[in-house]
Amino acid sequence: MKRRGLVAIAAFVLLSLGTCALTVLLKPETTAYAGECVRRVDGALTNVCETDVVVALCRDASPASRDQDPCVYETLTPYAVFTRTLETTSEGAPYTLACHAPFEPEWRRSQGNYQRFEKACRKPDKASGQTF
Repeated sequence: MKRRGLVAIAAFVLLSLGTCALTVLLKPETTAYAGECVRRVDGALTNVCETDVVVALCRDASPASRDQDPCVYETLTPYAVFTRTLETTSEGAPYTLACHAPFEPEWRRSQGNYQRFEKACRKPDKASGQTF
């Protein structure tokens, strides 16, 4: 009986690790959010991570439609400072989103609650040739 229980636990652990590995390999944008990489250093937004990060500086136009908020994007190398600015005519508080390059930050509706938005990353749009 003890051996059967250990086998079941080992199978569960291996299945969990395998699922995580497949997610990272097949949908890397799901694990690319890098909000912890952008901090204010001497008043300026700075990439404090050792990897390139795509940063979005946005203005909170309406909490009900976060995916429509005006944003400016910039790719920051390690320890680089964000240099772009938002239009001052826009209303609302500024906030940042960040993803590991080449993924782009965005707001996505929650799968569990369609009324709620979550910070997420998406693959870059190759058709437009847009790079930040």
